[in-house]
Amino acid sequence: MSKITRITLVNELRSLGVDAGDTVFIAADLLMVGFFEGNREKTLSAWVEILLEVVGTEGTLVIPAYTDTFWRFKKQKDIVFSSNSRSTSGALSLAFQNYPGVQRSRHPTNSCFAIGPNAKHILAKHDTNSSTYFPYHRVIE
Repeated sequence: MSKITRITLVNELRSLGVDAGDTVFIAADLLMVGFFEGNREKTLSAWVEILLEVVGTEGTLVIPAYTDTFWRFKKQKDIVFSSNSRSTSGALSLAFQNYPGVQRSRHPTNSCFAIGPNAKHILAKHDTNSSTYFPYHRVIE
């Protein structure tokens, strides 16, 4: 088994067809690959850099940024969504949450993060008045 490196991951993503200028929605448990940079934080930071490298400056990444919610008949008044609400969509989402240039939609339970030239368009109007998965429609466009 060969050692996983940034270069091998970039090459593997490109072999899957991800290329510069693409708009990519990614939801994955990337830590299943392992800590190829020594620890969790460094590995997640490396994943952000790898994904941005693969799509380049003309590409856009979209990542789910779901947040805590409450049952329909049991409202919890302490759950209030804001752009700083902690994402519950996994480690990759948390890695992107504070990355410079990342934008977040305003949907209170199923928001998304996006970075790149199409981010504003993909996230626009994704709020309480739109469908839960509205940004995915825009990614498919």
